[in-house]
Amino acid sequence: MTTAVETSDSPTQTEPANTPTLGSLAGDILSLFVRPSIVFGELPRCNRAMGAFLVLLACTFLYAFAVISTGVLDYEIDRKTQKEISQIRQHSESDEGNEKMSNLVDSAEKGGIFRQQMARVNLVVGGPLYLLVSLSFLSGVLFMAIALRGGKPNYQLLFGISVFAALVEIPNMIARVLLISQLHIGRVETSAAAFIKDPEAGLGAYLILRRFDPFAIWFYVLVGMGLFYTGQMSRRGAIIVTCLLAVLAAVVHGAMDIPELADITISMEKS
Repeated sequence: MTTAVETSDSPTQTEPANTPTLGSLAGDILSLFVRPSIVFGELPRCNRAMGAFLVLLACTFLYAFAVISTGVLDYEIDRKTQKEISQIRQHSESDEGNEKMSNLVDSAEKGGIFRQQMARVNLVVGGPLYLLVSLSFLSGVLFMAIALRGGKPNYQLLFGISVFAALVEIPNMIARVLLISQLHIGRVETSAAAFIKDPEAGLGAYLILRRFDPFAIWFYVLVGMGLFYTGQMSRRGAIIVTCLLAVLAAVVHGAMDIPELADITISMEKS
């Protein structure tokens, strides 16, 4: 009787030892860059999206302060301000009203200081805010896409997919800071458009090449893998939805690039 009780209790004693560990946030982030299928496969069981989002948010703040510390943004704004002041003085040389010229110069200097402060606010506040809005919006779009296909979407799970896929922004931010500090310009390219020296030569080709960014492609590949390995979509459905999202995002960002490129073209013509 004693031996029977001991043998019946033995499975319950060894059961906790066979339970797999769920890892940690640091392990998830490391695995994302090595074997992302493991991270997304464990995501339905243990969703550390909030912790990953806080890490990404902290990296965004560090990126903003790193860019500001280079002094490149202040230098570029000061350079534009000095050009405006020189143009004001050239047009006011024949005028008798020195007071009017001094007022225009003073307003140009104040405008330059205001633009410097706004550039800092845009980096420190606008960057994290854009990150939160874009990830929430992407999760909502994925939710709607799965629901329209007759699936059962899980918003928390989809937000986790978006956040972990967005961690590719960390090496992207590191690369951008290095390029800014080395080239001493605020606007740097990590896409295929970096091989075009003159954007004015072919605006259409330049806009298309800007969409071939390895970090953006990496992001959408991870989103597709997340949809498949979490069971939210089939492999075919994940590929179709991810490709459609990538094309839509390319069109939207291309439209947003046009005003910026127009400013660059105008500055080239003036210089």
